[in-house]
Amino acid sequence: PVVQLRWVQKDGVSQAGGRPSFAFDNIVVTGSSASLSITCPGNITTPAASGQCGANVNYTATANGTGCGTPSVSYSIAPGSFFAVGTTTVTATATDACSNSTSCSFSVTVTPPPAPTITPGGSTTFCSGGSVTLTASAGTAYLWSPGGETTQSIQATAAGSYYVTIQGVCGPATSTNTVGVEFTFTSMTGVLTETSITGSSLVTLTIVI
Repeated sequence: PVVQLRWVQKDGVSQAGGRPSFAFDNIVVTGSSASLSITCPGNITTPAASGQCGANVNYTATANGTGCGTPSVSYSIAPGSFFAVGTTTVTATATDACSNSTSCSFSVTVTPPPAPTITPGGSTTFCSGGSVTLTASAGTAYLWSPGGETTQSIQATAAGSYYVTIQGVCGPATSTNTVGVEFTFTSMTGVLTETSITGSSLVTLTIVI
C-alpha cells in the first residue's frame, strides 16, 4: 500500500527561530498489491465404513495469497470428521494477515451399506418333503416373509418367494433379492406287457420302466 501525508501550516503559530509550525491534515492509504484465492477439492463420494452408518472423510483445500503473508485455511467441518450417510456441504475459508478472506464449497456424500441379500444353501427346487437353508446377510435382527421367523438362517420347506428385512447399522432394510422355492415331481413312464387271461386265473401285470 501507498501512504500519503499532507502537512499544513498552522495559522499564526511559529516556532522559535521563525519557522512555521505544521500539523497533519489527513492520511490517505491508496492501492494494494494483496491477492487471495482458495481452491476446494472436488465433490467427494465414499461408501460407509464397515459396520457404521457413515465414514470419516479427509480432504484439503489450497489457499494462495500475496502481499499479506501466508493465508490460513479453516473449514466449516474439520477434515477427518465423521459424516453420516447422505450428502453434506463443507465450506473452506482462506484468511490472510490483512483480514482479507475468500471461500469455496464442496459436497461430501457417504453412500449407505449394501442392502441385505439371501443366499440359498442348495437347490431351491426339490421334491415335497425336502428343504433348503436360506441365509440372510449380517444384521442385528431379522424378520422373514413368509413365515415370520427371526433368525439369520431358516429352513424353507414350503414353496413360495422368500425375502427378509434386517435391522442394520442404518436401520431396517429389506433384501434386494427374493428366493423362489418350488417343488418338483418325477414322472414315471413304462411299457405294460400284454398277458392273456383265461378263466378266473390270477395274473400279474408288470410295468417295465
